[in-house]
Amino acid sequence: MLIVAVCAAFTVASLWLVAADRGDRRTAIGAVAFFGLCLGLAIWLLRVRGAKWRNLDAHGVEIVGGVPIRARPRRPAAALAVASAALSIVSWAMDGPLALLAFAVALLCAALVPVLLFGPPSRRALVFEPEGLQLVEPSWQVRVPWDEIVEARLVDVQDTLLVALTLRDTSGLVPTGRGGDLVARRRLARAVSLNRAFYGCDVTIGPGVHGLDAVLFLRAIETYVSDAGARARLAPRTALQVGS
Repeated sequence: MLIVAVCAAFTVASLWLVAADRGDRRTAIGAVAFFGLCLGLAIWLLRVRGAKWRNLDAHGVEIVGGVPIRARPRRPAAALAVASAALSIVSWAMDGPLALLAFAVALLCAALVPVLLFGPPSRRALVFEPEGLQLVEPSWQVRVPWDEIVEARLVDVQDTLLVALTLRDTSGLVPTGRGGDLVARRRLARAVSLNRAFYGCDVTIGPGVHGLDAVLFLRAIETYVSDAGARARLAPRTALQVGS
């Protein structure tokens, strides 16, 4: 809340400088772009934290099974596009090395937009199945059986919530991939090794990438891990056929 208030105050003050034509107009416009971007980011972080606290009391959450929940890169792509535009204005309003730095970051943000929309990140997906949770990565995929999950918890990484899964035994995971099963196993082993080193778990999932609330996603996993009877409802369902 403090960050939101400070950014809002500086944004309003910068707008007043532009409207009153006080001081260097270019600098004032750059300040509006910069502090406006900071204000938008602060409000977004506040909304994310609010959703987390509102959903902590949820229990017995279920999700549609057999349907790939694909990554939704539109929001981060839009955020990068806005950041690129704002930083371009900031670089225009400044002089010297800082202007070049702001312009370089703006170019980087703009270059990442098509990568998010059409590159490997857009091919990621999650599928809830009766046997387990199917993780689809850009070049490989693996199913994590429900009975192998012994712990599921949230990990907060720089205000980004991840779901961390600890498995009973990772040797039973059988990944498949475009480059062959051997390559897929190597990639899975590398991912597990990194997760153990940084987060103390075997598998990490970013629900926000798929447009899912992290707390509710965690509650859904807890439902299917603890209630074997609920897993049958994850089987794909055929549409009703109405006779003529």
